[in-house]
Amino acid sequence: MDLGLEQLGRSSLDVAMCFIGTLIPSLTVHRWCSEQQRAAAGTARQRWREVASPVGTLRALLPPPVSAGWEPRMDRIPDVGEDTRAILAALGRDDGEIRRLILDGIVSKPASAEG
Repeated sequence: MDLGLEQLGRSSLDVAMCFIGTLIPSLTVHRWCSEQQRAAAGTARQRWREVASPVGTLRALLPPPVSAGWEPRMDRIPDVGEDTRAILAALGRDDGEIRRLILDGIVSKPASAEG
């Protein structure tokens, strides 16, 4: 039976194990297939990227769509409230109003920032 998975870079054993997993509902087989599918999706298709975050570097999958010659932005992940002042200023709020919104707890700020 041709499952059409060979083009994903899977070996015959991988295909057989996933096919067996569809016939025999076994947590171990399904877990193994899921790990193989995640590896194939991220590695064979080269979809994993590293992005900076407040807790360190994280691995993230590229968002769809995939297009040859175009790489989507994978910017840093900001901390909660890190960009609050810049966003509110871009929306036309003045410094006093931004400070009041932060002090009143209406919008967030990073734990290390002052009101």
